[in-house]
Amino acid sequence: MLHATVGRYSIAIASSPEWVTHAEHTGAVVRESIVCRDDERNYLAVGVSDSGTGPELLVEGWYSPGPSSGFFPSVLVVPDTGVAFIGAGSTVLCFSLKPIKKIAQEHVEAGFWKWHLHGQFVLMSAELEFSVWSTSGKKLWSRFVEPPWYFVVQEELVTLDVMGYQQVFDLLTGC
Repeated sequence: MLHATVGRYSIAIASSPEWVTHAEHTGAVVRESIVCRDDERNYLAVGVSDSGTGPELLVEGWYSPGPSSGFFPSVLVVPDTGVAFIGAGSTVLCFSLKPIKKIAQEHVEAGFWKWHLHGQFVLMSAELEFSVWSTSGKKLWSRFVEPPWYFVVQEELVTLDVMGYQQVFDLLTGC
């Protein structure tokens, strides 16, 4: 179990279902399940609370690919907009925390890597996709990438280096 605080939000992350039973008794106003039928799956539970003793949002279930393949879950909460971004395996979820509702659910090919916050933008990196979202949870644009790849952000521009080929994009428009 891991606990973190971002602004006024408390986040709990667990890798076993035992915590969910406790969380259901203390909160969990909105519950979302991650479904994965892969034999090589991993369990994840994420609870987000605005001020209560238990989570108002509970996202839990099975994901793949996982740590044995180099893919770890990532959670990003943007306190200013009250939006939570969750990625695990091939699942990407986005929730408004006031009021709690799902904003987006997407599937990424090959596996999710992590979220990055840069000013008014949330950057998502996955094995085969780089995308830019607004901090309010709207996907602005995305690009197919292929390993090895990385990105560098400078002010409102992002440079994507994909297999040694570099391109520069405006964070807002993707052009």
